[in-house]
Amino acid sequence: MASEPTSKAGSQIRVGLIGVGNWAKHGHLRVLDLLPDYKVTAVYSQRSEASREVAREYGIKKRGAVGKRAGQSS
Repeated sequence: MASEPTSKAGSQIRVGLIGVGNWAKHGHLRVLDLLPDYKVTAVYSQRSEASREVAREYGIKKRGAVGKRAGQSS
């Protein structure tokens, strides 16, 4: 039995990723890009250049860097 899409007709589930390491780049982003019910709308990373590269490659408009949590060492 085929499963029905979970989103309303004509709408997509918007996804934001925090962290753009190997799993995100070679797994999550590639798969989400293939699924018509999903759209990655934002990516964030501790390194702004990493989020910029991924955003450019996948046409994602919102990107940026997130700071380290309080008490986290370098």
